[in-house]
Amino acid sequence: MAPTTINKNGSQRAKPGPKTSPSTDTAPPIGKYGCRQLNTIRKSISKKDTLTLAEKLHILDVMRKKGWNQPQTAEYFNAIEGYKGRVTQYSISRWKRQEKDWKTQVMSGDINGTARRIRAVRFPMLEAALGHWVQGREALGHIVTGPLIIEKGKRIAKHLNISEDSISFSPGWLGSFKERHMLSDHRWHGEAGSASPESAQEE
Repeated sequence: MAPTTINKNGSQRAKPGPKTSPSTDTAPPIGKYGCRQLNTIRKSISKKDTLTLAEKLHILDVMRKKGWNQPQTAEYFNAIEGYKGRVTQYSISRWKRQEKDWKTQVMSGDINGTARRIRAVRFPMLEAALGHWVQGREALGHIVTGPLIIEKGKRIAKHLNISEDSISFSPGWLGSFKERHMLSDHRWHGEAGSASPESAQEE
């Protein structure tokens, strides 16, 4: 079957074959995937150019609905959608292996779809419970500060029989937790400043 490419309207058309080189000494090596062999080389991508979780799941959904293979999907999103090389056959293959877990975490609210990376946590039950508590507080319009998150984390850890020596609720841990759950620092004045650690006792 002749190779195809993706038009702007999403339709497929036959793609011209690779040009022959006048010298076999200077021509790029042709491997299992022919001229596409060099496209599988991974390039370093800066953190700011990393796709969000929602973007990765969207790309996989489009690939499935259109019936495209991985090279066709990468070509479409790079050339038509403007991703400019940030979508590769290698990355799509890796996303497919993680797709089920990602959807479960997004649907349960454990991970925000705008997150760019998901790092494994040592105590997932603590992470999930604390994340749900933060979401519940914010949904009610309550203030959620760093000290409150740490205090609530300690209470949940105690309830889960996690020893104090096993986890350190340090500023570094707090920063990582806020990054994973896309939380920003809250600044307030006057009456709002009355929020205290006792608020962490509220369920």
